[in-house]
Amino acid sequence: MSRLVLLSAALSALALANVHAQETDETPAFAVQRTATIDHPLLVLPRASADGEARVDDWQLSVTIENGVRIYRAKRGDRVHTHRAPLVMQRYVAFNPDKSRFEELAKNLRVELSDSDALEYVIETAGGTGGKAYPLLGFAYVHLPADADPFRALQSIKDLSVVVSVRLTVKGPKIVPR
Repeated sequence: MSRLVLLSAALSALALANVHAQETDETPAFAVQRTATIDHPLLVLPRASADGEARVDDWQLSVTIENGVRIYRAKRGDRVHTHRAPLVMQRYVAFNPDKSRFEELAKNLRVELSDSDALEYVIETAGGTGGKAYPLLGFAYVHLPADADPFRALQSIKDLSVVVSVRLTVKGPKIVPR
């Protein structure tokens, strides 16, 4: 039991680290990372190959694998929010604590650049497949390949001198015409 308490404390400390935390090979198998979209915070959950859990603020986050399905859970008080994703699909999931729901990360990044001419360099560094600059709006999108981890791509470009800020994007709700 004491190992579980120590592991939980260590993961909580890591989970509270800012998005600027350095990445090393010694990162635990289950580490929740804080970041944000343009309008709300996100807690990025790992695509762990084994079960894991962490406590962030007043949320208890966990990932389990059952019958070929990765199950994400966020619990606060008596409320439990659940998201299921088949193991065979390359999905990256984050929890939005403001909306109390899981959101799937989109395969692009919203980047503010100090020089829009540097977009090709940023795309290459992020491992992107392309991008589109909107200089009058002050940002660009970097498109990532289908198998890319959006959070790793964010980490790879956040400290570049031309990058003012970089944010993850989430997939919006599917709109079905009636």
